[in-house]
Amino acid sequence: MTQITLHISDTYVSFFMKLIKNFDFIKVREKKKISLEDELSPSQKKTWATIKEGFEEMKLVEAGIKQSRPLKDVINEL
Repeated sequence: MTQITLHISDTYVSFFMKLIKNFDFIKVREKKKISLEDELSPSQKKTWATIKEGFEEMKLVEAGIKQSRPLKDVINEL
């Protein structure tokens, strides 16, 4: 079996789906819209979680809730 991915303008999706479902030799698997995060691999999800955590920390620093450290101190730790 061959899979084909089509990019169809939102204007014509309804028409196209009605048309294509009339062919008995074509299976239509309608994909529910999922978030981009759900499409990530496990390692990508881990990386994305770390990035999101960094943004949350930055928001706390900007709000004055959390204290930041000078970059020089961070580099010296390495």
